[in-house]
Amino acid sequence: MSGEGFKILKLRRPADGLLSSSNYLAEFEAIVIKPEWSRLVLFSGPDMATIVQSEAEFGRKSSELRDFLEAGGLLVVLVVPREERHLQSSYSNPHDNIVWWAIHLTYPWTDPDVVAPGAGTSVIPTGAGSEFDAYLNAVQHYDARLGSWFEDRSGVNILARNRAGGPVAAEVAVGNGTVVCVPPPTDHDEEELLFKAIEDFLGHRFGPGLKWPVAEEEELRSTRDRLIADFHLRIGEVETEQRAVQDRKRAVFEKSQVRRAVGYFDQAIRPGRTPKQTLDSLYSLIEMLKDYYETGWDGLAGKLGVSRNSVGRIKTLANKKELHLRHTTADDPEGVEQSDLDRIVADARAIVSAFIAQEYASAGVLNDGPS
Repeated sequence: MSGEGFKILKLRRPADGLLSSSNYLAEFEAIVIKPEWSRLVLFSGPDMATIVQSEAEFGRKSSELRDFLEAGGLLVVLVVPREERHLQSSYSNPHDNIVWWAIHLTYPWTDPDVVAPGAGTSVIPTGAGSEFDAYLNAVQHYDARLGSWFEDRSGVNILARNRAGGPVAAEVAVGNGTVVCVPPPTDHDEEELLFKAIEDFLGHRFGPGLKWPVAEEEELRSTRDRLIADFHLRIGEVETEQRAVQDRKRAVFEKSQVRRAVGYFDQAIRPGRTPKQTLDSLYSLIEMLKDYYETGWDGLAGKLGVSRNSVGRIKTLANKKELHLRHTTADDPEGVEQSDLDRIVADARAIVSAFIAQEYASAGVLNDGPS
């Protein structure tokens, strides 16, 4: 199948046919495939000979894919989970739906972590200047993640990450060709954006324009390459700084006092907690911090750099006898106003945030005491 003059092999649905029965791959300028077994090889047929023949053709497709990439082709892999399967023509080892294309990413092949399990709903483009940016802005679901092989590797351009920072889309230069790994589209609008990106890619980076460029094309391509290189240099610097921050933050959260402070707050806001339980947890929080800083109530706010009222409101409400919260001397206890409870929860959040910030800012985050 083709679009806008380009020969594009589309294997997204079972109705599109099988990779094993497709034409010679190097005849195409782009291949778009969702590499589930139902799109790769015939597993049921009129007889065993037909199935074995289909498997043999599938085995040749990896070699054809090498020819396709050497000719400058674009392979778009709609990433799906790894799935092993025994083929009738080879009983010695199971085959999977990943290796036949991923083997071209790295040599020698040692079964690196290319596709990792885990679906999700956060696809955050890196702003890498790719023709696929608009598509990645639209698609907000992935069936599998990209593995660690894609990180910090020459020739790899990470196009999107998930909320946890893991890659979910990438572009890889493979000789003269390109492999683009993206999440599969989920509706017609996303499919249209995907194929527009493919045609834009081919229009910019494939065909006669690369062999016979005009001066303006060369200038634009040079400018684009320079901007992308500058972008990746700066992104690399930022990511290095982010990793340093996360490492330091992890060290802070390894401290028992920080874990206790966060634990008290989480207990206080847990669904189903009574006002008494909430106040008990928040009072334990400020009491623990008072002991940690070896100071009195008046000095705690100053140590944390928060309003004195934020500590005072928690202490006062928790000890108010007529509310029958931390004390049991009231004959006719009053109820707690929700607005008062909401205020002291907000106070506690500010206190915990200030405590974490203090510990993070401390040069000696491994010390047991305050700086």
